Amino acid sequence: QDPSLGNVTTAPTREAMKFSAETNHLLEKRLRQVLQPLEILLCAVATSFEFWIVYWSRCFSLRYADPPTAWLLVLWCLIACIALTLVAAMKYRSGKKSRAWIAIAFTMWAGLVCGYSLGDRYWYEHTVNYYNVKGMASYINIDPATDKGESYMDAGIMYFKEDSRVRKETAVAFRNGMTYCVAPIMRHVQESKPGGGPVAPPSGTVDFWAVGVDCCGKKGETFTCGEVGTSLARSGLRLMDGTARSMFLLGVQEWSAGTGLPVRHPVFFHWVVDPIITLEGIISAAWENLWLNLFGCFVGSLITAFVLHLGLQKLRIL
Repeated sequence: QDPSLGNVTTAPTREAMKFSAETNHLLEKRLRQVLQPLEILLCAVATSFEFWIVYWSRCFSLRYADPPTAWLLVLWCLIACIALTLVAAMKYRSGKKSRAWIAIAFTMWAGLVCGYSLGDRYWYEHTVNYYNVKGMASYINIDPATDKGESYMDAGIMYFKEDSRVRKETAVAFRNGMTYCVAPIMRHVQESKPGGGPVAPPSGTVDFWAVGVDCCGKKGETFTCGEVGTSLARSGLRLMDGTARSMFLLGVQEWSAGTGLPVRHPVFFHWVVDPIITLEGIISAAWENLWLNLFGCFVGSLITAFVLHLGLQKLRIL
């Protein structure tokens, strides 16, 4: 065999091997490159912004005033998550740089789920009551001795006449997992039966009630619900929880059976000093909860994005 022919044959092979080695070296260098802090920070910022939009739309005034628009905001965030997932998948399959896209798609999905679930939960536990009460009527100078509950079924806030108080000594507790406490709101408390119990008011019905959960002992002997402990309180915030209302109604029926006094249209209230301040406290606490969760989302997204970038780097994904 001619040596010169052998040299001609092997030269391209050596060049190809050299080229292949250089390509692998460049690939390894790209894979070993330091993490991009800007990409990680952008991932956390985008996820936090999405979390804020979803949480706010599920927990605040937009949901109460304009439910379709609130759902539309959530839908837009859902579409954004789907789009990011598709882009990440296409870039990964084509061998292009996809690490950042995978990380942001993952954290955005997490932000969407967390924002929706946390906002929805806080809405049902707290803020829905705020907006419902704000949308109802307010009444002043109500006399629980002469007024009837059927005339105030649309009441959200009620200010009672002077000398009105919660007769906590006649409170009743109804147990069903939790203890549901009820006590009548009355005037002319000096009027009582020979045995010391209350008498029927001039209205002929005891319709105004202070309520609370787990605040009156096992049998109602220590009623401390709301702000009943201060003599300045003579106002009520309407109870809006339908499930709790049914439990309180059973307690009222037990009280009526025990005292022999009629209760025709009971209206339940949280006993407070100033309903307006109490309401504003509810919405202020909701905003504080949002900012706290938003901070947690930002920190969690930052850590998650960093871990994902690090893991994908070790898996040799660009």
